[in-house]
Amino acid sequence: MTRVLRLINPTSPTAEDSEIIRETARLASLGALIVFPTDTVYGLMTSGEPNLATERINRVKQRDIVTPVAFLINMTPELGEVLESLKKKLGKNFSKLIPGPLTLILEKSILVTALPEGARAISSKTIGIRVPAYSALNQVISLCGGYLLASSANLTGGKEPSSLSSCAEILSNPLVELAVDGGDTDNQPSAVLEIQGERWSVLRRHLRLSELL
Repeated sequence: MTRVLRLINPTSPTAEDSEIIRETARLASLGALIVFPTDTVYGLMTSGEPNLATERINRVKQRDIVTPVAFLINMTPELGEVLESLKKKLGKNFSKLIPGPLTLILEKSILVTALPEGARAISSKTIGIRVPAYSALNQVISLCGGYLLASSANLTGGKEPSSLSSCAEILSNPLVELAVDGGDTDNQPSAVLEIQGERWSVLRRHLRLSELL
């Protein structure tokens, strides 16, 4: 059975929460699959070698093992430079939603300097990245070498999970070692924008996307 821990205040972690954050990061760094709340929906996450991590997540979600999985990273000066370059090229200030509910899919060549070293081993030519605005998760990311691989904690085609109880199908899988309860989340997955050259397209919308478009 998946072990469950509960955060007291995920947006401003307490000392007790910090212990849970460290334990979560320890397991994820070892390649364990975890369920953790975010500023959008609950995510199924892990760290380690990114191609293997992608495969582990996809197996639990019951979909093709090579389906791309997004990176969760923290804001860095290098990422800021990438966003500024995109702003000049496309006329869009992506920083309005980063950190926040925006996943960008970019060519790996554009992102490589902004990716933590361990994440650069991903074999995909394009990469999805998101910077959460959620303190407990940001701390886990930092403790995991600067990145996690993550997807929503539901089976493919299922409802996006906004509470730990709505992750029941995922939690029934013995490969998921830890679940962290942070209460209800925003109940809306992030917007997804794909950028190719000077063109961009919306793959998934979010209520806040109008701030950008």
